[in-house]
Amino acid sequence: MSVVVHALAVGGLLGGAYGMWLARQNYRTLRQMGNAETTPTREVRPNTAVEVSGTVSAAAETIPSPVTGTEAVCCAWQVETWDEATKYNMWRPTAIGVTSVPFAIEDEYGQLRVAPGTHAHEFPNSSFDLVGQLKVLGELPQTTQGSVGAGYVDEELSVEMQQWDAAVEVGAEESPPASIQRFVDETAAVQPATGSPLTNLVDIGRQHGSRRYREALLTPGEACYILGMANENGVLTPDTGKLWVGRGTEEGLVASKRKHLLRNGAVGIGGSLLGLGATALLL
Repeated sequence: MSVVVHALAVGGLLGGAYGMWLARQNYRTLRQMGNAETTPTREVRPNTAVEVSGTVSAAAETIPSPVTGTEAVCCAWQVETWDEATKYNMWRPTAIGVTSVPFAIEDEYGQLRVAPGTHAHEFPNSSFDLVGQLKVLGELPQTTQGSVGAGYVDEELSVEMQQWDAAVEVGAEESPPASIQRFVDETAAVQPATGSPLTNLVDIGRQHGSRRYREALLTPGEACYILGMANENGVLTPDTGKLWVGRGTEEGLVASKRKHLLRNGAVGIGGSLLGLGATALLL
């Protein structure tokens, strides 16, 4: 019994801390969005803070997305591995990132250039460890299901798509489609998949070591929200300060942020209360 209570205490406190951390990220972004004033593109000046809502230029240059090959200006992606190494079978994030090309966002007054850049980060290659994940929250980009729905977040860039557009699952002993194999070969943060034959001999259903590749895309003509700092050339990049790129309208993104804030806050408070209650039983 004490083992179960101990597990509830540790899991509750850690889960509560994680939920509160995510809620804090949502709150900080909402506050910054609320404090910013929308800037018509014609009024953007070098080295100034900018908030623009508009659409991605239909004439924008595009690149093929890493998972489906769809043409887009910005692609957030996530690679997950099916992990059966612990008693909890689960998808474990192993790498996240963004690929993009410079593009223009248009409003009724003109255009503004945005250059999010290319970012990729690998998570530790081990079974999911909540303690280990909490230790690196301040050091690594965060897998974004809990904080923005779908996308990519680090200290310089936040790409918020609200939901994933596509997911391709590849079995542990299968070869991925050519487009995904090329993406794996060209992306240092994505290690080649390695199956686990000894485990898979007795696997029924999904195999340990299977991969899931997910992507969310920003394409020409879509609504887009930008918040950041223009550089000396009037271009928004992460090099001049935190850059937010959101797919959708400002109103829709704010509503999504509020929903995640409430959900993550509830998880944080509930987990903390559970952990404290279990801890009291151990004393």
